[in-house]
Amino acid sequence: MVIDDSPECPVALAFAARRAEHTKGGLAILFVVEPGDFQHWLGVEDIMRAEARDEAQEVLERFAAMARDTSDIEPELVIREGK
Repeated sequence: MVIDDSPECPVALAFAARRAEHTKGGLAILFVVEPGDFQHWLGVEDIMRAEARDEAQEVLERFAAMARDTSDIEPELVIREGK
């Protein structure tokens, strides 16, 4: 499941977690971090990338807690960089 900031996302997550539990499946939660455009400022880009990954991890942990509250599923948390 891809995490975004839409109002439907928590509802979709609950559905996916319950479905995974009932079908004895798994649940992967994906957060995509968009790459920065600071190629000339490598140090700044590295800091921004680290901050974005930290923020992504916090968001994923929050959604993983929601999935655990809804089901007995332990979701896999995935962070990728791209568009």
